[in-house]
Amino acid sequence: MQTSASRSARVRSISLAALDRLLPQILDSISIARGQMLVDQLTKLVQDKQLNQLVLLAADIPPAGEANNTLANESVLLSEPRALTLLQHGSNQPDGPTSSTATVLFSGCVGPNDVGRVGFPAGSVDNVAVGQAMGAAIAEVMGSRGVQLIQWARDSDPGRSRGGTSDDLAAPPEIWASQLGFRRLAELVYLRKELDTVPENSSIAGNLQPETLRLVQANTSTTETRRATDWESLVDQTYIETLDCPELAEMLTTRDILDGYRASRSYSPDLWFEARRSSAPDCDLRSSNDDLVGCLILARHGSCAEPAMELVYMGVVPKHRGNGWGARLIDHACRIARSQGCGSVILAVDRRNRPARVTYEAAGFVPIVSEEVWGKRLSPVKNEASKTEST
Repeated sequence: MQTSASRSARVRSISLAALDRLLPQILDSISIARGQMLVDQLTKLVQDKQLNQLVLLAADIPPAGEANNTLANESVLLSEPRALTLLQHGSNQPDGPTSSTATVLFSGCVGPNDVGRVGFPAGSVDNVAVGQAMGAAIAEVMGSRGVQLIQWARDSDPGRSRGGTSDDLAAPPEIWASQLGFRRLAELVYLRKELDTVPENSSIAGNLQPETLRLVQANTSTTETRRATDWESLVDQTYIETLDCPELAEMLTTRDILDGYRASRSYSPDLWFEARRSSAPDCDLRSSNDDLVGCLILARHGSCAEPAMELVYMGVVPKHRGNGWGARLIDHACRIARSQGCGSVILAVDRRNRPARVTYEAAGFVPIVSEEVWGKRLSPVKNEASKTEST
C-alpha cells in the first residue's frame, strides 16, 4: 500500500462552471467582508464579460495505487478533500495594458467534511505536498501569462472564518501561504474620511500657508515616451526610502506598478497629478523641477448616489519631506472628491508607516479594516538600475 510519506499531490485547472457549487463553501471559509468583496468582483466580471481573466486550480492526493500523473475526472477530483485557488489576471480597461501582476482571490482547502480548512493535518506530509504542488502550478500558469508578481490580500485575523475554530486539522493561514511560496509583505490599514464632516470652505492644511501647493494633471500617456518617462521618474523618486510597503517596491518596477493602476477598473487618468509648490499664484507651474514636491493618484469608485474617491497613492520626494506637504496633498484630494460629488475618501496605508498614519488621522481619517498582503515573485525586476540611479 502506498504510504503517506510517498504520496504526492496532483493539480489541474478546472472549469469555471464548478464555481457554482464551490462558491458557497469558499464563502464559508472567509470573513463576511472578504466574501462580499469576492462576490462583488465576480459579479462585475460576469457583467463585463471578462470571466476569461479567472483561473481556477484544484489539487488533491491521488488514492493509494493511482499514479500521480493520472488526470482525474473533474467530478472525481471535486468530490475529494482538495485545495482550491482562484486567480485573476488581465486588464479591466478595453485598450489598457495587461498588468504584470496577478491577484489571488481565494486559496485554501475546501473538503466535503472540513469546509474552509486544510483537509490534512497541519504540517503533515500530505498537507505540505498539496501546498507545494499548488504553489508550483500557480507559478507555471501565471508565468505563462507573463506575470511577474502575484499578490494575495488576506484577513489579518487568523480566526476570520465564520464557523471556523482553530484545531489540529486546520493549517494556520501563514503556513499555507508559505507552502504556496508566498511571503508576507505588509499589513495594510484601510482608512476612510466622511467628507460631510468638513465644511465646504474649510482647509485641512490651512495652517500651512503661505507657501501653497498646486496640482498639475500628469501626462501619463504611454505613447508620449519622454513625458511618460518624466512622470515615472517623479513617482520613482517618491519610492526612495519609502515606508509604505517597501517590499513591494523591491519586487516591481515603477512602470509595473503604474501599469497595474492603469489596468484597474477604477483607473481615472484625469485624476493623476504632479504636485508643485508655488509661492505666487501666477508662477509658471512647470518652470523648474526644483518645485516638484511629489505626486497624487486618485480613482473614483461606484456609480451610486454617493460614490467614494480612493486616494490610490501619494508620495513626496525626499528633499521635500517633513515640511507638511503630505497634509496639503490630502487637502487637495478631499477638495477634488467633494467637487465630484463623492461622500468619502478611502485609502490604505502600511501599518508600519507611522508618519503617514499620523498625518491621515490628523486629517480626520479613521480605520475601518485591516488585511495582510502576501506576494510571490515569479521573475526578477528588469530595470533595477533605474532605481539605483534615482537614489
